[in-house]
Amino acid sequence: MPETILPASGAGWDVSVGDLEERARQLARLIEEYRFLAQCHVTDYYTENLWQTLPADWRTTLESLSVADALHLISLSKDPTGNR
Repeated sequence: MPETILPASGAGWDVSVGDLEERARQLARLIEEYRFLAQCHVTDYYTENLWQTLPADWRTTLESLSVADALHLISLSKDPTGNR
């Protein structure tokens, strides 16, 4: 695939196809590594102490969020179509 520059519609920056492909690979690795969290039952989160399986820097960051910021972060995971 040619290394063309694609505009990021309205974002005011350009990104190469190679950059997009690398970012997609990184996201796929992240999803695969932490898939168990998305697939676990809420009770598993508590009974299996899954909080401790997160990297320490994630825990520190999440613990420092204000209630408003935590709610905003959660809202980003909602399906925009309204389906769950």
